[in-house]
Amino acid sequence: MMDSANVIAQATAGIVEPLADEMEVSIRRCYEILGKDNPIPKAKRLIRKIAHLNQNGARLIKADFDSMFAEILKPATGTLTAADLHKEAFEAIQAILHNKSKADRARELRELITVAQSMLEGCEDEGKLKAV
Repeated sequence: MMDSANVIAQATAGIVEPLADEMEVSIRRCYEILGKDNPIPKAKRLIRKIAHLNQNGARLIKADFDSMFAEILKPATGTLTAADLHKEAFEAIQAILHNKSKADRARELRELITVAQSMLEGCEDEGKLKAV
């Protein structure tokens, strides 16, 4: 699992201004929300405590999040190929083999997961994966 700040930094790279507009806050306030006021670490901490005390409650939260993501995520645009998957897998493996920093390894693995997940969604939508 990545550090919440790294996840937010990657997810919002190049979109802070439109995000601030979408959230109806100033750009400065948006950076505060993405930085010191980031709600993700707080939510993760709370969910972990709930899971410790109530596994079914944590499953309910997960189901709600899964439902939300199914609703908000559109099918991946563009066609990902086996070459894209290979490239991301190669980069992730190289990061591990060369003992890159924990953050670099996590980033590369997350990029691999993102490509694989997008391809899986495409497979479910089309009924097949594209070979090239």
